[in-house]
Amino acid sequence: IEAKAKRIRILTKEECVPVNTRHVNRVTALAAYDDGVGMNLELLSKCLGFGFGTRTQSRAGIGRFGFGLKGASISQARRVSIYSWQSDMPTYSTYLDLDEIERNGQTHLHAPQLREIPSPWSDYLKHHEIESESGTLVIWENCDRLSIKKSETLFRHMKSDLCRIYRH
Repeated sequence: IEAKAKRIRILTKEECVPVNTRHVNRVTALAAYDDGVGMNLELLSKCLGFGFGTRTQSRAGIGRFGFGLKGASISQARRVSIYSWQSDMPTYSTYLDLDEIERNGQTHLHAPQLREIPSPWSDYLKHHEIESESGTLVIWENCDRLSIKKSETLFRHMKSDLCRIYRH
């Protein structure tokens, strides 16, 4: 919203997973897309750093403490990937992977790399003709801590909360 987005989409990926003696559909990945101004390479290279934010000196809006994106992401998923593009810049991506950090003792942020948006997210955006000159896609993968496990329930709760928060 603060990035002047006109369209915001929340997408989920469900997979059939074994639970005890049966198989059930569970949300394994979640993505948030917006057609806002996107992030340049400098911002993208810092956006996953704890304590980093672009609005830390502002009392207006959200994002004053530099913890929201990272904190929310790792509280629900093992990996967060950020894809962003601008009219004069192709799509670049960076990520934070808790499993990789544990395995390798990673102490630095990954530099943004030129990357295409992966399926099924790119397929959805193309199929629904949701393409923009600039924007950002945040993907949570390996969602092992979501308290709501099914897309339908997740969307019902989000709709209620987001409508209340943003008065729409």
